[in-house]
Amino acid sequence: MSSNRIRVLLVSLLAVFGALTMSAVGATSASAAECLLVANAGAGEFEAPSCTGAAGNKDYIKVAKLEKKLKEDEWCAKIEPVGAGEFEKNTCEGAAGTKEFAKVFTHGFWVCKEKAGAGTEPPIKWDDHTCSTKAKALAERKWEWRPVRGAEVFPIEGTSGVSKLESKLAGLRVIIECATDKLTGEIETAGSSKNVVITYETCKLYEVVKYVKKLTTCTVPNIKTKKLNDLLITGTGIGPEDEFEPAEGTVFALINIEGCALEAKEAKVEGKQICQLPEGPVGKVEHEVVCSPTGGTLKLGANPASYFGTAQVKLTSGSGWGAE
Repeated sequence: MSSNRIRVLLVSLLAVFGALTMSAVGATSASAAECLLVANAGAGEFEAPSCTGAAGNKDYIKVAKLEKKLKEDEWCAKIEPVGAGEFEKNTCEGAAGTKEFAKVFTHGFWVCKEKAGAGTEPPIKWDDHTCSTKAKALAERKWEWRPVRGAEVFPIEGTSGVSKLESKLAGLRVIIECATDKLTGEIETAGSSKNVVITYETCKLYEVVKYVKKLTTCTVPNIKTKKLNDLLITGTGIGPEDEFEPAEGTVFALINIEGCALEAKEAKVEGKQICQLPEGPVGKVEHEVVCSPTGGTLKLGANPASYFGTAQVKLTSGSGWGAE
């Protein structure tokens, strides 16, 4: 993203986070004249997330109040001024009448996309799918930052270094440490991801005795999570955070431990894990996702479990992306 867009986006996010009252899973209300992304392309009034710049793509609209949650992070909102919306009712139904309401997203993904035809501004055009350079003549620059809309789905992949799960087994404090992991999934509209699967490889089990970590003789085969959903939620910093949870049921992953006294078959890891996107609002090809022990409600069996891991995630297409 351009420095101007990043600056405007960060300022907008700070204003939104300062004025919105949000729970851990999304927004519940908004004060007057907040600026949010419209769910339907072109249904807004402004190009920029500060609700300025009427020219270009009209992705944003001024919101007086979030009225009704429709799905995930999609809401029916009351719009300022009256008549600038799409719907008559606060359920975002009834297109005729005063048009006081519109569908908006409280969070969302952005992707560098190509627009057919000769490059024209606004919005800012870029050389290629990374949206990082402007060396070509304007007519040849056809890539721009656009929100993920409707039925669009963008496959993602990621890798990380060491990941750790700390808990208790048979009354003993243990750490399951895996040298690498691989992530696959798909980002979609309303700030959500689906079909996320993480495979942990080269895993070992350690016992912790009086502050000393001792390698056991246990064998831990590769650990593959169940299919997970991932939702962008309001974080403690400027950007959003990722909340991972099982797509069905409560089981996050099953762990097998073999060849030792702590042997276990399909020990259940259940719950949710929240991870940070330190530079979510910045357009990049690869984003860091940081998961820490304070961000989870995981359990190994009946015992609380804490997780740590850092992954590098990108679109399989190699395009730039971001999250707000």
